[in-house]
Amino acid sequence: MRTDVHAHLWSEGYLRLLESYGRQEAAAHRGLGAGDSAQDLEARFAMNDAAGFDHQEAPDVVEKPTEAARRMWYDTVAHGHVPAVRAAAASYGADRLLLGTDFPYQSGHRLRRAVEFLEEALPPERAEGVLTAGTRLIRRREA
Repeated sequence: MRTDVHAHLWSEGYLRLLESYGRQEAAAHRGLGAGDSAQDLEARFAMNDAAGFDHQEAPDVVEKPTEAARRMWYDTVAHGHVPAVRAAAASYGADRLLLGTDFPYQSGHRLRRAVEFLEEALPPERAEGVLTAGTRLIRRREA
C-alpha cells in the first residue's frame, strides 16, 4: 500500500495557542494519538507499520514509515512555540531539523521570531546546526 504519511505533533500547549488565534479545528486534534510525547509518535509509526504501509511518497522506495521517519528532514515551523521544537528534537533528533519560517506568510518580527525561538528551544550548538542545515544540504548536493 502506498501513502503519504504525516506524523504531526499536537501538544496541548500548541492546541491552546491555535485556539487563542480563533482556530476552531484545534479541538478535533485532541485525543487522536498525535500528542507530543515520544510514546505517542512511536505508537503512530507502529500503527502505520501494522496497517501494512510499506511505501512512502516515492514509489521506488520500499520501507516502513518508522524507517522513513528516521531519514527525513523536518522543518521548524512552530510559530514560536518552544515546546513543539523541543518535542521534534526529542522525537526525530535535532540533527534532522532545518529552519522553517512560513515566509512570506510570516514576515517582519514573526520571521525574526522563527529564528530566535530556536535559540531559546535548543542548546547553542544544536540551534546553530538547525539554522545552517539547509545551507549544508545544498552545498552537499552541489558537490
